[in-house]
Amino acid sequence: MIAAPNASSEEPSRRWSSAVFALSTASGAWLLYLAVVILRCIVYGFKHPTMLIERHALTALVAIGMAALLYLLLSRIENAPMRRRLAAALLGAAPPALLLSFINYNVMYVFVPQAFRDAMGVDVHLSLLGEVLSSAIENYFVFAAWAALYTAVSHAVQTQDLLRRAATSEAAARSAELRALRYQLDPHFLFNALNTVSGLMLSGDVPGADRTIEALSSFLRATLAVDASADISLTDELQLQQLYLQIEQVRFGDRLAVEVSVPEPLGNAMVPALLLQPIVENSIRHAVARSTKPVHIAVAAQVTGETLVITVANDGPDGRATGGHGLGLANVSSRLALRYDGKAGCEYRQSSDGGFVTRITLPLRFGQPSRALAA
Repeated sequence: MIAAPNASSEEPSRRWSSAVFALSTASGAWLLYLAVVILRCIVYGFKHPTMLIERHALTALVAIGMAALLYLLLSRIENAPMRRRLAAALLGAAPPALLLSFINYNVMYVFVPQAFRDAMGVDVHLSLLGEVLSSAIENYFVFAAWAALYTAVSHAVQTQDLLRRAATSEAAARSAELRALRYQLDPHFLFNALNTVSGLMLSGDVPGADRTIEALSSFLRATLAVDASADISLTDELQLQQLYLQIEQVRFGDRLAVEVSVPEPLGNAMVPALLLQPIVENSIRHAVARSTKPVHIAVAAQVTGETLVITVANDGPDGRATGGHGLGLANVSSRLALRYDGKAGCEYRQSSDGGFVTRITLPLRFGQPSRALAA
C-alpha cells in the first residue's frame, strides 16, 4: 500500500509540546521557591542550612511530580471547552496542594533529627490541621496559578493551530479549484471535446454533438459555481464527475465503462468539493487513454463505523506505474489532512488485476445537497 505524503507533517506536537511546557514551567516555579529558601538561609544565617535546604528540595521535587500528575489530568480534556478546562485546572489544584502540605509537615516537623529541631526551634506539638491548612492555601495558589497558565497557553496554541489549519486548508482548496479550472480549460481537454463535436457533426450525429456541447457547458458552469473551500454532498460531487465523464464517454465510446455504487442514504454525506476530480482525471488520462481495450471505472462508497470510505478503481493497464498518479493524489491527501486534522487520508495501490485503486477515508457527516448544482 502506497500512502500519499501527509501535508500535516508539521503537527503541533513538533512545534509545541504541552508536556515539555508543563514540566518546564512547573519545575521553574518550584526551583524558584527553592532558590528563595537558599537565599533566606544565606541572609538569615540558619543553623544546619544544608539540612534545611535538603528538606525543601525534597518538597520541591514532590511538588514537581504532583504537577506532572495534574498535567496528565488536564491533558485528557484538551479538546473540551475553555470554561470546563479552566474549572478543572482550579479544582484539580486543590488535592495536590493539600497532599503536599501534609508531606511538608512530616518532612519539616516530624521526621527530623533532634539537633535540627533544637536549632530551628521546631515545636512538634504544632496543630497538624492548622499547619497543613495554612500551608495548603499557599500551595494551592501556586498550583492553581500554574494550572491556569498551562491551560491558557495550551488553549492559545490550539486556537492558533486551528487558524493556521483553516488558512492552509482554504489555500489548498483554492489551489485545487484552480487546478480543476486548469483541467477544464486545458487545451488538450478542450481540443478533444471540440474534436469529438466536430466528428459527430461530420458523421451527421447532430443530437450527439448537441449532447456533448451541453455536457461541456454544464461541466464548466457547475465547477465554476462550486466553492472549492466548502463541503458539498456526495451526490453533488458525483454529479460533477458524471458531467465530466459524459464528455469523455462520447470521446472514448465503448472503451470507457463507468459504474457508480453509492447507497442512497450516503448521498447526503459531506465531502470536500472537487475531491474526486484529480482521481477521475487520473483514471481517464492514465488508464483509458492509454488502453486499446475497454476500461472499467468503478466508484463506490460505504460506511465503516463512523468513517466514510470512497473507492475509485480502474482495471486499466497502468497499475504497474504510479508516477502519473502521484501528484494528484498527493494533493488530495494534503486537502484531507488539513481539512480533517489527520482524521482522513488517501491511499492508493496497484490492484491484483493490474489496475489501480484509490481509497479515501474521512469522517462521516451529513448535510443537504447544493442548490447551485441542482440549478
